[in-house]
Amino acid sequence: MNRLTVKVAILYLFLAVINISFFTIMIFENQMELIAENTGYKANELSGKIINTILKESGDSLRNNDFKTVSESLKGMIDNFTVFDESGTVIYKTDPAFEINKENMSYGLKSISNKEFLGGQYFTSIDRKNYMVSLYYPIVTQGEKDKVILISFVIKSINASLKNIYTQIGLMIILLTVFHIAFGFILNMIIVKPVMRLRKSSMEIASGNYSTRVKIGGRDELALLGETFNNMAGYVEKTIKQLKDQNDVMKMELDVAGDVQSGIYPNIDANDSFKVAIYHNPLEVVSGDFHDVIKLGDNKTGVLIADVSGHGVPAALITMRIKDVFKRLAPASRSPKELLKRLNNEFGDLMERFSCFFTAFYLVFDDKSLVYSNAGHCRMYLLRKNTGKLEELGGDGFIVGVSTEMGSLYEDRKAEIYSGDRIILFTDGIIEAKNSKNEQYESKRLVDTILQYASSGVNELLDGVKSDLEQFRGDAEQRDDETLMIVEIN
Repeated sequence: MNRLTVKVAILYLFLAVINISFFTIMIFENQMELIAENTGYKANELSGKIINTILKESGDSLRNNDFKTVSESLKGMIDNFTVFDESGTVIYKTDPAFEINKENMSYGLKSISNKEFLGGQYFTSIDRKNYMVSLYYPIVTQGEKDKVILISFVIKSINASLKNIYTQIGLMIILLTVFHIAFGFILNMIIVKPVMRLRKSSMEIASGNYSTRVKIGGRDELALLGETFNNMAGYVEKTIKQLKDQNDVMKMELDVAGDVQSGIYPNIDANDSFKVAIYHNPLEVVSGDFHDVIKLGDNKTGVLIADVSGHGVPAALITMRIKDVFKRLAPASRSPKELLKRLNNEFGDLMERFSCFFTAFYLVFDDKSLVYSNAGHCRMYLLRKNTGKLEELGGDGFIVGVSTEMGSLYEDRKAEIYSGDRIILFTDGIIEAKNSKNEQYESKRLVDTILQYASSGVNELLDGVKSDLEQFRGDAEQRDDETLMIVEIN
């Protein structure tokens, strides 16, 4: 029922059936009414002839109850007749199977009453359904029960009339059927076929064939609709081509931007102070996640991880700006909280200008101590080698880029570190990753996976978390940039 042709066909078939039925009923009713009236006239005419025959040729026979003589007189006019008295007793009948019923008795008594009081010679009953004429002729006698001659016959001419009606109805049905088929074919050619062509061309455009066009002849509304469709298809084809060309240019530019951005991330080899394993998986060609490691004085190392709100080109441009500012400010900052404050001063109007901000976690460590500060970022972890337990690295500083007045909220926190301890840094793209059931990976599963691979090497630990994350996500789409850093103290 979803196809237009089926709907139109059903509706048209319904109307055609109603139309044919209406004409058939009208013809049948009119002809039947004429036949019924004609039947009445013929019945009265035939009844008069029969009565005249009875009176003229059988008067004495009737008085003597000689009904065989009456039967001989009526031959050629009727097939059979029956004589019964007013009590319902059958005196004579030509058909041995015939029985008097209540209707016969009622009409017989009416004929007797009509003759006695009104002088009527006979009473006629017509069954229009079966085209049967019943003639009741009363015989009134003195000293005996009155009698009635019941004569029944069918007007044979009615059968011919009925055949004529059925022939007319059959021809009318054939003519109307042919007319409706022809009209339906014309309707299909004028309306349905053009609409189906439009539908087919629309589906081709939807499937990516933007060069398709529709051909509808004439100058009616459907032809104008087809012309409008072709103009639209041409505009769509031209626009798609322009967009494709622009997309190709943008893709090339994004590839260049991705190559440029990849140069801002550190390429760190193992050294005497620490080992680093990094997993960085951008959602698009460029990323809004940033991480960096910088050598400071006094055998200290600074590690920054940041997450710019959003992703794509705008976020990537912010990361490149962070790289420049971080490289310039980190060596001159006396503590992590001071660096974050100075970053916030540099990016204090970021939200106002670009409607974005970023979170950051910055730490400075040597072989004995760790100092860190948090700017609205996820809480990181410290994996102890000697106990195999995880310690949370917290802090509640405000995000960077909203207001320069928030710089006083950053704070430094300290922890002792030992050889073999590992610092786990990540962005929220890791713990907020979702599977096909819309469930999040969450911090608890990350902690369990880290502890599962705690005794493995730093690269094996990174691969273990990465593998578990991919297994959890399954066929679900990645929704954010993902970064995971593991720093192991030598």
